[in-house]
Amino acid sequence: MAEAKRGGFASMTPERRAEVGSRGGKSAFEKGVIHRFTPERAKESGRKGGLARARNMAARKAGR
Repeated sequence: MAEAKRGGFASMTPERRAEVGSRGGKSAFEKGVIHRFTPERAKESGRKGGLARARNMAARKAGR
């Protein structure tokens, strides 16, 4: 079987990946589209994740 060819980030050196990633982050910051994860957003995300997990566990128990 032929070996898969590595492309994109997989073919780059760690230094090159860091350079490309850094440029992307700076560009997003300049455009004002960077995501800022505040403590309030983290709290809300954690709450939603907990609710989803509880729903999934309840559905599993009901399906037994």
